[in-house]
Amino acid sequence: MNELLDQAQLVEQIEHLIKSKNWYSLTESSRFIWEGSVRLMATMIAQEIGYISPEQIQQIIGNSFTPDALSLANSEYFVDCLLEIDPELILWSEGDIAWQKLKALRTGLVNGRSIRTEFFAKNKIDRLKDIILSLASKSGKEVNVVVIDDKKKNLTHALSLQDQVSASGIIISTYHLSLQDSLTGPAACLSFLSEMTGKNIRLIVDMDGVLINTDLVLSEIVSQKLAQALLNQKNF
Repeated sequence: MNELLDQAQLVEQIEHLIKSKNWYSLTESSRFIWEGSVRLMATMIAQEIGYISPEQIQQIIGNSFTPDALSLANSEYFVDCLLEIDPELILWSEGDIAWQKLKALRTGLVNGRSIRTEFFAKNKIDRLKDIILSLASKSGKEVNVVVIDDKKKNLTHALSLQDQVSASGIIISTYHLSLQDSLTGPAACLSFLSEMTGKNIRLIVDMDGVLINTDLVLSEIVSQKLAQALLNQKNF
């Protein structure tokens, strides 16, 4: 069997492992732990394929999150298009804080951009009401808050808060975004927002699966780099 075929098989095995999410290390309360997950991935790869250190995996994953991981609307970064609508948009994300910050920094998402970050280890919806209320206009002007997320349950919760924020002059709208569907992707989202132009729009935007194509980076880029590292070591 030639090396090219070996690498293809390795990539397929690692990609399957990554997509399974069995390498996720969770606390008893189901909170994702970044470093623990890296160690678990190393253990699973060692059992199924060959040895690679957690440090190598962590470095490979970190280095794989470049500006190329940022989602695009046509040929522009989606986040920059959103910042034209709301120059102080809120990045609203859930997961291991170190893991969230790594992706945001390595991709350049928060570098040189006026983004307010709201990172939560778990249950980000619990603080959503407070975040929305913080956007109320001091002058009493009506504010249209748009929550953009790839998870329907988060958007359902956002809409359920309407009665609790109406007295503050806030109207909540949502957009269920999918990077895999052009009909509901970044360009379609911008089209949706364009219909609200001139209405004092404030944005609360999820990160993974919206501003960063995390699944694509892990399944395609990371899997190839891990396969190459294993081939270079020949520890299988």
